This record gives sequence, structure tokens and C-alpha cells, in this order.
Amino acid sequence: MKAHIAVGSKTQVICAAEITTKKTGDSPMFKPLFQIYSKYFEFKELSADKVYSSKANVCMAVESGIRPYIPFRSNTNPESHTNPQPEVWKKMYKYFKEHELVFMQHYHERSKVETAFSMVKKRLGPSIRAKDNTAQKNELLCKFLVHNITVLIQEMFGLGIEVDFFEAAQKVAQKSRG
Repeated sequence: MKAHIAVGSKTQVICAAEITTKKTGDSPMFKPLFQIYSKYFEFKELSADKVYSSKANVCMAVESGIRPYIPFRSNTNPESHTNPQPEVWKKMYKYFKEHELVFMQHYHERSKVETAFSMVKKRLGPSIRAKDNTAQKNELLCKFLVHNITVLIQEMFGLGIEVDFFEAAQKVAQKSRG
């Protein structure tokens, strides 16, 4: 199993998750995570690991009004004449090359994904005990749910957030219907 997650940058709450087989490529998982995350959260930028670097992913983010901080692979050639590149891709590559320090400061926000994985493993153990694939996926998703509940309780006390679970559930139900 391989888990792909999107996390909130302040709390490391897991906002979107996709569980796949080990053989599934990373880059194609960007789109479903992006769609889930953007459905429920407003954000202006995102950071992702180099494995998610692709023209389609960068263009999708920019066209949605989001600034992506996804490092380019070392063999990236934005000026290829045999394979023309989208303008958005060229602009992001230029920004990446000309403002590398600023770009990397934003990019390092992605380490919060690693923090979330570490939090889950430390609190709930690093291994999955189920034998069946479906059960393994459900076990991992349950670990993510427990992590989120723990983070929510922590933030309720730490930030003084009041949570009305009934009202929140009604809002989610209304959003999913409309």
C-alpha cells in the first residue's frame, strides 16, 4: 500500500487521502488530491514533492488560481522545440530558476506531509495488521481519521477553537448535496 495525502499547513490535519498499490505512480494522484482539497478548503499556494512534477499538475494548479511550489526535475527543458511546452509551465520554470531561494522556502512547507505521516506512525504504530487489501486500506484510513480527531482536540485547546460537530455535519451534508 501507498498513501498519498494533502495536509493543512498549520495543524497537519489530513485533508485528503488516496490509498493505492505500491505500483501506482505518484504524479497521477495529484489531481484527485487537489480536487478533494480544493472542494473543502480555500488556499492560494501548495507545495508538493518532485514526484508530482508534471505539466498537467502545474497547469491545473495555476489555472485554478493556485501557485504551485513543485520543484522541476533536473532534465526539464522548457524551451524544447520538438515538444512545445505550455506558457504556464515555462513561467513557473523561469520563476523556479530565477527565485530559487524563495521558491524553496515555500516548497519546504511540504515537509508538513512528512510530519503528518510521522505523527500517525508514532501515535498509532508504523505497520498495518490487516491481511486483506480492502481491510488494509480501511485500517490506514481509520488511522488518518484518529490522527485528525487527535489534532482537532489538540487545536480546540491550543487555539481555543470551539467546534459544533452537529452544525459542521449539517454544512458538509448541504455542501455534498448542492
